[in-house]
Amino acid sequence: MAEQPVKEKVRCPECSWAFYRNAFTRLKPVPNPEGKSELKQSLTTADLISLGVGSVLGTGVFVVAAGVAKNTAGPAVTISFAIAAFASILSGLCYAEFGARVPKTTGSSYVYSYVTVGEAVAFTIGWNLILEYVIGTAACSRALSSYIDTLFHNAIRMFFLRYVGEMDAPGLAKYPDFIALLITIFFSGVISCGVSQSALLNNILNSCTLLTVVFSLGVGAFYFEPQLWTGEKAFFPYGTHGVTTGAASCFYAYIGFDIIATTGEEAKNPRKSIPIAIVTSLIILFLCYFTVSMVMTLMVPYYDLSKAASLQQVFVDRGVPGVKYFIIIGAIAGLTASLMGSLFPMPRIIYAMAIDCLIFKVFAKVYKRTQMPVLATMSAGFLTGILACIFTEEDLIQMMSIGTLLAYTLVSTSVLILRYQPQTEYEMQYADEYKSARSEEVAQAKEEAKTLDKKAKVGHYTNRLKSTVKNDTPNWTSSLVVNWSIAFLTIFMFSFNALIIYGGWALEQKLAWAIILTIVFGLACVAFIVIITIQPQSQKELLFKAPLVPGLPILAIYCNTFLILKLTLFTWIRFGIWMFIGGSIYLTYGVANSVQRDLDEDGTDEERIKLTQYNEEKEKEGQDEASDEETKQ
Repeated sequence: MAEQPVKEKVRCPECSWAFYRNAFTRLKPVPNPEGKSELKQSLTTADLISLGVGSVLGTGVFVVAAGVAKNTAGPAVTISFAIAAFASILSGLCYAEFGARVPKTTGSSYVYSYVTVGEAVAFTIGWNLILEYVIGTAACSRALSSYIDTLFHNAIRMFFLRYVGEMDAPGLAKYPDFIALLITIFFSGVISCGVSQSALLNNILNSCTLLTVVFSLGVGAFYFEPQLWTGEKAFFPYGTHGVTTGAASCFYAYIGFDIIATTGEEAKNPRKSIPIAIVTSLIILFLCYFTVSMVMTLMVPYYDLSKAASLQQVFVDRGVPGVKYFIIIGAIAGLTASLMGSLFPMPRIIYAMAIDCLIFKVFAKVYKRTQMPVLATMSAGFLTGILACIFTEEDLIQMMSIGTLLAYTLVSTSVLILRYQPQTEYEMQYADEYKSARSEEVAQAKEEAKTLDKKAKVGHYTNRLKSTVKNDTPNWTSSLVVNWSIAFLTIFMFSFNALIIYGGWALEQKLAWAIILTIVFGLACVAFIVIITIQPQSQKELLFKAPLVPGLPILAIYCNTFLILKLTLFTWIRFGIWMFIGGSIYLTYGVANSVQRDLDEDGTDEERIKLTQYNEEKEKEGQDEASDEETKQ
């Protein structure tokens, strides 16, 4: 008997809390997790290091370093880069484990979180990844425009100021940079045509950037003035506040590790090469950023650094103008590599979210000739171009950092949650054995949740907490204890950081309320860390496990939340607008239209997987028929 096609359901979004709770926590099944990977395992540790370094080196060297040194940290920007590198290593190791938990899925943390944690977290991470790539591309475009302008002795800038005028508004650039807009649209069009990123080209561009850094150090060393770093006020002109604030902006210069962590299926030895590549690439990036920052701040006073094309302008100011052309070539190469590194994953994330119907499905439409989501690519490119046109590089850097820090905070939190969970739905099997076991686990979890709700007594919860310690493997009770502990720990950790940052003046004056709150928040954090630590961890074998859990992800969460709170008010306002737009789309469209809503209503896990495969086959058949019709015509 022929199978009946799946009928489209009439959408009727509900308003009950249970409906949204189920929507926020629903998971995406992974068909055939035991199947052999179709990807070739050819990437060595050196290849992974090159990927991680090349994706952000140009941005960090030619965009971030000078801006943070001039406006935020002074010569102590070198320390800011060190702090950001430490936080990045913590998040990078958590990210590597997150990817290893879904070994048969290649993609971003959006896919990983959807499979393992839930839809709401996945949407939040995916929406912030879009922001990260959009802003990263905009910052690179703006910087590229600046370096191109220097080739024409700032004639482009003067033209726009004279014939377009200044944008006299807080939070906006001095003038609209239409060259940056055109650069973004051009590269978006190139990607829409189906041009693939070449590994050879990427290595060539990376080599040019590294040679530029080494050349700058070699030549600049002859013009160093050590007195520019002498004394506390000279090296720390903005104090420790400036150093930590600068670290928040510098964080974006290290995000290349997320590319490394998504290569688990393609690496020859992921268990060994991924953590080595993450740490090594971060160390290489730090050394490059330290070198460039040192060269700039030892050659000219930090307050004299140019806002545009700073590195080459330093040599011009010191009477070595011939060097600038070599630096401009390296800058264009490095920024092009970083721009392409931000642009290429952008349509992939948008497509993934659109195909899941968490954002408008029209963005998932693929142009057959190029096999690219053209509408998604060009829409994101146009938005990126507008941002590059009207915002300064400094504003774009801070906007990059807040979205990235939030996404990696959620990744670290998710790793912590999953390490203390029993086996869950993301470990799907086709066998009936899994189906029955999963049904029993779900039933057990529901019963335990009902019991916990009914028996709201301190003694009862204390006994349950003690009983979980005796277990060698996690169960749904211990998992629930950990989840609530993580939630409260995050709240108290956030409050502790906010008090330290914004209430530091009260602590310096030894005001009683500030001291008491600091002690209360600190002790609460310690208590919940102890509760988490004594719970049994999952013994599931993974391609890679982050070391020192729960300490490492907790420290990553602390560092990330601290850096988030150091960003400016304007950054928070812009980020709030972005999240409001995303939240509105998800709540009004994504929750009701999510593909997983249909799958969850269609029976067992095995049936859902078969339904997914059936729909994919029907879609493929439809595409083939359409292609045949076009051929006949």
